[in-house]
Amino acid sequence: MSTMTTKAIRIDEVGPPEVMKYVDVTLGEPGPGEVLVRQKACGLNYIDVYFRSGYYPQPLPGGIGMEASGIIEKVGEGVQHVKVGDRVAYAGRPTGAYAQARIMPADIIVKLPDAISFETGAGMMLQGLTVQYLLNDTFKVQKGDTVLFHAIAGGVGLIALQWLKAIGATVIGTVGSQEKAELAKSYGCDHVILYREEDFVKRVKEITNGKGVPVAYDAVGKDTFMKTLDCISPRGMAVSFGNASGSIPPLDLSLLSSKGSLKVTRPTLMTYALNRSLLEPMSVDLFDRVMKGQIKIEIKQQYPLADAVQAHRDLEARLRDGRVRALATTSALEMGIDVSGLDVVITAGRFGLSRAVAAFVKSAPAHIAVGKYPLDADPFETAAHHVSQMPLPVGVNPAVGWLADWQEADAAVPVDAHAFGSKNVVRAVHDFATQRDQLWVSASMAIREADDAFALRGAMPMVFMNRGANGIDGLIASASGAALKHPGRTFLVIGDVAFLHDMSSLVIPALEQRPNLTIVVLNNNGGKIFKTLEQGAAEFENLFDRVYGTPHGLALDAIATAAGWSSTSVESLDDLRAALADGTSVIVANLPQ
Repeated sequence: MSTMTTKAIRIDEVGPPEVMKYVDVTLGEPGPGEVLVRQKACGLNYIDVYFRSGYYPQPLPGGIGMEASGIIEKVGEGVQHVKVGDRVAYAGRPTGAYAQARIMPADIIVKLPDAISFETGAGMMLQGLTVQYLLNDTFKVQKGDTVLFHAIAGGVGLIALQWLKAIGATVIGTVGSQEKAELAKSYGCDHVILYREEDFVKRVKEITNGKGVPVAYDAVGKDTFMKTLDCISPRGMAVSFGNASGSIPPLDLSLLSSKGSLKVTRPTLMTYALNRSLLEPMSVDLFDRVMKGQIKIEIKQQYPLADAVQAHRDLEARLRDGRVRALATTSALEMGIDVSGLDVVITAGRFGLSRAVAAFVKSAPAHIAVGKYPLDADPFETAAHHVSQMPLPVGVNPAVGWLADWQEADAAVPVDAHAFGSKNVVRAVHDFATQRDQLWVSASMAIREADDAFALRGAMPMVFMNRGANGIDGLIASASGAALKHPGRTFLVIGDVAFLHDMSSLVIPALEQRPNLTIVVLNNNGGKIFKTLEQGAAEFENLFDRVYGTPHGLALDAIATAAGWSSTSVESLDDLRAALADGTSVIVANLPQ
């Protein structure tokens, strides 16, 4: 058996773009039902990132890439529809399209007309065939139909827009930014809706004189789907073929009847192109429209195969379509810093479940979540894309400038160091403690304030908290136990609700040793952290205090005194520092309401 050596991209493990290796591979002879393709171009799609990062599992080691074009060099036994020398293109599994040549199943290969370049052929198969089945099979769009298509300025959307206009349909398209709106208009979209700024249901009803549309195509998912049902005319169809904003919620089928006996479907290309009898006419239709000029496939950027790593970096950073202007932190949002005008929002790791952050990422034109686990990295399911890791920018030495850059950015955040607020109280306790001391920080609001308040310095106390960001069980007890075994002072910064939750731990039996513990209570008269969550929205203002805020109105220092602790209340940073210096055991910081 003869063999040949070629170049290909291979991955041995999932991870960042750097797991892709440009290596020599050896190919043998194609087996029954297989062909050897000398590839001229391969497509770059975000689904490739999903496979590389492990979001979509596949056997490893393995290849990557799902569409390409090239020339048949060898055919295996039983292959009849293509021959040596044929120009071909394909889309689908198995992955491995990032290669100069490959042996693959012949059943997904179709002949590529001479009038279509290899580059165009490689770049249009996945998206083009998707549009073909959506508009011709899932729902047969007719001349004169009015169609709602979400994300009309995306890759699939622009092809669909051109196809729909060629049919003679009226297109209502939604987009996430003004820039994309202008792009959609340039391609002939009849009505463009910025769905984050406008009520698209109302707009669709206005455009259709209250009738709605016979079919709506939705690749956005969670943010749009349920409202999309209200845009559809009786007996119409909702087509869900993506979930860029997250999975749609469970659907009660009775809802479909109440909205006009609607139909809902979730199609995939692999099903609609299940065999050659289905694939061939789909491909012919796509190629014909491209050759007639009804559909133009724009190749925005090309890379050598050896530069696959950089191609994925650019793809994940969306450099082909936009710019990453800034990385906004939770503290920046809470402080009211202007973070408008961003093209892409990138979140790294797990972030707090605050209403400010949720609203921000939902309003962004694009959200990329970086983290090992999708649910942790994207708790609101707002991310259009998820990646496991983010590479350092080209040319950055992590040992030299990376930390300094972050410290400089932190220093630029405006802080009122004299205001008597919870953040400055936490900072004051932290700064008072020495390297010999230990600092316990309560869960819930206190740990969030500490995250923003602590400044890196040479001599820091050891900082502890119970596992979990939200649970408030046993915090006084934990700090007391730790203090009994620690030679220095122990400080506990705790919220008032957490203090009340564990106040029985203030009672020290007469025969037990008293801990060297100083407790600083952030007293804002209730659970103010809930104001940062969804239940803190303005529409729940009348119920918030009773259900979530639970103002207690108690003299917390008196509770501590009754339990045998020295205690005081303070209402300024100077008084706080004086109480810390005096060795007062329980200091209640009565914060402004």
